[in-house]
Amino acid sequence: MLFPSSSDLEIVQALAALVYASDWSKTYRVLERQQGLLLLDRALEWLNFTINELYLEGDVEDAQNWEQYERLLIDARLFGVQLAWESFTNTFSLNSEGGCKNDST
Repeated sequence: MLFPSSSDLEIVQALAALVYASDWSKTYRVLERQQGLLLLDRALEWLNFTINELYLEGDVEDAQNWEQYERLLIDARLFGVQLAWESFTNTFSLNSEGGCKNDST
């Protein structure tokens, strides 16, 4: 179980902003601006905790939405935000206008 601290609250807020951004360009801006929080080990811990909780609650669609960001954050840590974003957008075949956010809108 994770025990939240004040810095955890900032991490969770950054994750939610990333996941629930209204379009892909806003998602990228959140990633760029919040990378100091989003690329921490603790952010991946919270991401995985949230995904597991959503599955336990039976919210499969939302859990799958959160899951798509795990590879993005790991790649951003390894290769930088720009290369990770390019790989992420290629995976989802996003068009230049941003495409459909999370395939549910």
